[in-house]
Amino acid sequence: MRGSQGGKRRSAPSPHATYQSGWAGDAAGAERAVRDVLTRSPDSPDGLLVLGLAQRRTRPADAPVTLRRFLTVAPHHPAAAEITRLLDR
Repeated sequence: MRGSQGGKRRSAPSPHATYQSGWAGDAAGAERAVRDVLTRSPDSPDGLLVLGLAQRRTRPADAPVTLRRFLTVAPHHPAAAEITRLLDR
């Protein structure tokens, strides 16, 4: 038995939840963290979402491209309508 988890691996929180809970004040840190996710899974909807939101602060010119890719990959994601409104501003 390994620790209190009984040998079971705990799944990592989604990139979106991680961004919302702790990285929102550190956009550059969020961008660095999510790039690892995107290296393993380039079409990760949450990864693209977090990257696009972080880029709004770190690289504003790149953010719309990333957020549009997010919408292409996950048009029915719970955040899709909000991101669409954000891009239409």
